[in-house]
Amino acid sequence: MFVTLLLDVIGFGLILPVLPKLLEQMQGGDTAAAAKTYGLFGTV
Repeated sequence: MFVTLLLDVIGFGLILPVLPKLLEQMQGGDTAAAAKTYGLFGTV
């Protein structure tokens, strides 16, 4: 159980710093749309 939790936390730790810029690139450079998408991901 500890290993599963550790892998989950490592996954979040890797994606959270990269996700805003990745979403901005996927939205075509639109920062407002990327912020909205990031907020939706955060609530889910």
